[in-house]
Amino acid sequence: MIFVSSHPKPAVVSPGLSSPSGPWIFSDVFFNAIRYSFSPLICIFSFDSIGAIFQENKLVQDVVFLVGKTYLLHISYRRTYDLRESLHRLQYQVLQELDISNTKRFTAALLSACLLSLVEKLIIDESAKGWRSLTRKIRAFILFHAGITETQPHLRSSVYWFARISNATRAICFGENLPLPLSSMTCVKLETLRYPTSQISISARVEENIELLAIYLESWARVQSWSIYWVKKSEELYSKDNCSKTHISSCPALGKTYGKLPSEHITLGIEIICSASRLQRAIITTILSYVDTPVSGIRPAILSLLPYYQWSLAGLSRQFDHPAWSSLGCSLPIMHNDLIHQQAIQAFEFAEESLRSTDFEALLYIPIMNVVGFEMQTEQERTRVLEFVATLKTKGFAVAGKVERDLKTAWVGKMQ
Repeated sequence: MIFVSSHPKPAVVSPGLSSPSGPWIFSDVFFNAIRYSFSPLICIFSFDSIGAIFQENKLVQDVVFLVGKTYLLHISYRRTYDLRESLHRLQYQVLQELDISNTKRFTAALLSACLLSLVEKLIIDESAKGWRSLTRKIRAFILFHAGITETQPHLRSSVYWFARISNATRAICFGENLPLPLSSMTCVKLETLRYPTSQISISARVEENIELLAIYLESWARVQSWSIYWVKKSEELYSKDNCSKTHISSCPALGKTYGKLPSEHITLGIEIICSASRLQRAIITTILSYVDTPVSGIRPAILSLLPYYQWSLAGLSRQFDHPAWSSLGCSLPIMHNDLIHQQAIQAFEFAEESLRSTDFEALLYIPIMNVVGFEMQTEQERTRVLEFVATLKTKGFAVAGKVERDLKTAWVGKMQ
């Protein structure tokens, strides 16, 4: 086992205790910053989790130093643009290591890549282009090394699932595709999964819950990708049959106007709806497993994943608002507006509370704001969301600035 071995090993000493000066200071900054986080998506980077490989691997050390240094400079309001050179150098090294078919080196490189994705959110880059590019490359290497991860179960660790969650999140937030044909979509086979009933949720390992979340988010990303494609194709077909392309914006947006779609296109739309409905039922089952269990009976680490399920449930419903879906004449996986709002509010409240734990934990909830924040209705609710985002922005997480602007724009459009 690369990370935490079940065999007796000498106690791993915190770097700050043995080397209190030099670059080790930055590793202390990072490990202390995440020490009190409950989120398993942050705890996987704690010293307890990666201390052994951190002490053994120079690349992991350098990356942790960079994360700690970047965070320290941000919270002290100092310039960080000069860290770009270090970031690019380490990214190059990491990508080189990911290209090597060696299980130990691949694991260290994957861990380093995931840590660098945190740096990309710290560096002043509101567009998140660096994060998008890096996570896309990580996914390519995971697919390339699929044989290794399948034959070496210990490599399918929490860091491995963190990488897959990051990629699914990127695809969802930016409407990008996860390359797999509809027939191979994970969500089509969701009914074969063991859903986490309340009893399983309490006793299951945290890793199993992270794995399940990754599968759900990847399924949603693929459903969303196919939904976007189907709607775009529907509009093209409608434009071809009913209006000139120069006047497509003036075409009536009524469901019945899409009634003459080709049969194969209708079939594809129904398949997408069926896949989304199965995924929705799976997510609801998971959420109910939390709701049916007293909060005191759920490990905080597992409970911290709940906002992602609520985000998924709300987002799935909004995917089928386009009138073309109504023309198919089948039941759509759309919840009532009150239920969507309820899921969004509960997800946001948990994200809001995470600010009391660690900045990095709150940062991981930023992606859900594209749906959760949009569902805020009252001025008070929207003010709370903006305060949450503004807090992260003042702490140096530049991507929060873009989220803030996007939400304000979306709310204006919603009122019109």
